[in-house]
Formats: sequence, structure tokens, C-alpha cells
Amino acid sequence: MDKLNIKGAPWIMILGPKGAGKTRLSATFPQTLCLDTEAPGAASAFPDEYRISFAPTTGMYKEVVDVVSKISKEHKKGDRCIIWKELPISAISIDTFDTLQKFLLSRYLSGSNKIKRPNWIKADEIWAPKMEIQDWGMILNYQAPLIADLKTLPIPVIWVCHTKTVNPLYEGRGENYHCKMKGSRSPDVSGSIEGWIVNLCDYVLNITIGENNTRKVYTLPTIVDDYEITAADRHRLFKNEEQNMSSFDMPVGPDGFPQRKVIQYITDNHVY
Repeated sequence: MDKLNIKGAPWIMILGPKGAGKTRLSATFPQTLCLDTEAPGAASAFPDEYRISFAPTTGMYKEVVDVVSKISKEHKKGDRCIIWKELPISAISIDTFDTLQKFLLSRYLSGSNKIKRPNWIKADEIWAPKMEIQDWGMILNYQAPLIADLKTLPIPVIWVCHTKTVNPLYEGRGENYHCKMKGSRSPDVSGSIEGWIVNLCDYVLNITIGENNTRKVYTLPTIVDDYEITAADRHRLFKNEEQNMSSFDMPVGPDGFPQRKVIQYITDNHVY
């Protein structure tokens, strides 16, 4: 198949449950800088110089934003890479985006003057603040600068994210037993940022684990065993007139790394 020569550095989301190989899949692309929000989660997948770890505190989100802002302002353009602090960087991986968001929500809820203990809750009763509709708009505003700075970088961005699984709902008995509502396997993020990030990504690769720990990657939205699978292939790279790779097996080598260079395949078809 001839290269498609799609203009622009791709944004890629890698979805999957814990242990599916999301981080190692992103690490198959050389010179990827991993922003590790689950340290030391990516320590065995990335070289030390290509991993920045963040402590699990409520200040994590700002620390990640500050690092990305510095990279955006201080980098130099290279050949299909950027140079930052004399380090060639071919892609940036946010690992994981859902964990990063959870620390942002924790910081917001703990510091918001609007979210106070209701008068009808006694002082000795367990209570926790919760997000309201208007609060999600504020969270989107907090997240926008990170997205904007990443968009200034002329290299691929990889969003690693856990899968949020909602089980199907069944009803009836015997021959009348049927699925009343389909389940889903989608990004484990909350609020309108989910749709925003998914729409910004050129590709959403959804990894599922089957029998005997076999991995399958879905590149197009589909329904499997009454679960709606979130996936995307905006440029018809995987399914087109010449091939159909709307899903494919992803064998893992003895070192734990996927043997198929999916990220490399994507970037080879982009011009940036």
C-alpha cells in the first residue's frame, strides 16, 4: 500500500484496561517523551531521559501544564522531531490522561469556595463535594491551555487512557431474554473534555484483552458482545479500498512490548 502522505502530525489515543499494554505500545515509537502521571508506571517501558514522572499530589495537573508550556516555548524544530534541552523528541505521551484529570478534579473540589458542606449535613457525618454542571465548564477552561500548547508542537501527541466499562443491561427470560441497553468501553474521563479529546484525535486505538491474554486492537467504532467500542480512524488509514484493519490482533513479545509497530505505521503515513 502506498503511503497516504496525510498533512500534519497525528494525535493518537490508546485506550485499554489496566495491563493491556497501552504504555508499551506508545513506547514502541522511538524518542517518545512520556509524561508519567502514574509513576513509576512507565519506568520499565521508557528510558530515564525520556520519562518525566510526577508526584501523585493535587498539584500534579499544574506541574504537567507547566512542563508542556516550557516545551512549547523552548523547543527547536528538528527533522520530524523537536529538540528540547538538547534532547530530540519525536512524540509526547500523556500517560495516563484520566489520572491527570482525576488529580485536577481533586484540586478543584478541595479549593473551590462554592462547593461547601450543606447546612443539612452534620459536622460528624461523612460528606464529599461533587461536581455540578457549571463546574464542568470551569474544568474545561482549566484544560484548554494544555491542549493549546500541545497543538503548537509539530510532533505526534499520544493520549494514553484507561477504559471505562459500562456493562450491558439485559431483561426478560428464556426466548425473550435480550439486551435492553448496550454497554460501552470508552475513555475513563468525565465531562465534555472526553468528546473534545476524541474529536481532536486522528486515531483512537481501543485495546481489549481476550482469552489467554490475547490482545485485539479496534480502530473503528463497533459493537462487540453488546459493548459499544469507542475507536476512530479519521483518515481511513486502517480501513480503505486496499485493506480492512478495523480490528487486528496485537501479539506481545517476551519483553512485554507489542510486536506490531502500530504507532510507527501511523506516523509513516503523515507528513510533518
